Amino acid sequence: MSEIPSGIKQLHLIGCGVEEWSASFQSFDTLKYMCISMCYNLRSLPSSLHLTFVEKLELFRCSNLNKFPNVTGYLKGILLEEVAIEELPLTIRCLSSLVALKLEKCNKLESLPGSICELKCLERLFLLGCQTLGGLPSLYGLCSLTHLYLDDTAVSEIPSDIFSLSSLRLLSFRYR
Repeated sequence: MSEIPSGIKQLHLIGCGVEEWSASFQSFDTLKYMCISMCYNLRSLPSSLHLTFVEKLELFRCSNLNKFPNVTGYLKGILLEEVAIEELPLTIRCLSSLVALKLEKCNKLESLPGSICELKCLERLFLLGCQTLGGLPSLYGLCSLTHLYLDDTAVSEIPSDIFSLSSLRLLSFRYR
């Protein structure tokens, strides 16, 4: 991928043939929104991304992307849909401003890191259609969580510490 101009606020890569994200693109100082969609050839992102001002990161239908990078910054929302990630990095706990985490149809995701419980601002956790996700880590510590969606996952039991989630208003746990 060639150089990305400085000063841009939004980055949309849709249906491009990029296979690897250049390691030179690890920090974006002016970017507020990043969407990478239907880049079926994309196999890798840099091992770490510093997204200083990015508030929302979306990765849709990048079916060959199997590793999510260590991300730092002020992210409020992450949406991963139909990507082949097998796990989230332990450094997910560093995203202290994260309000929404949506993982949809990430069919190779088998577990979530225990460090997810350190996301004190997380209000909405969507784990929709992650059919190999067999269980959840301890949820104790997710004091702001209001919505938890576990629809169409392989999760067979609700964690016993669900009662510690005093802000929880909606729990969706169905299988079609």
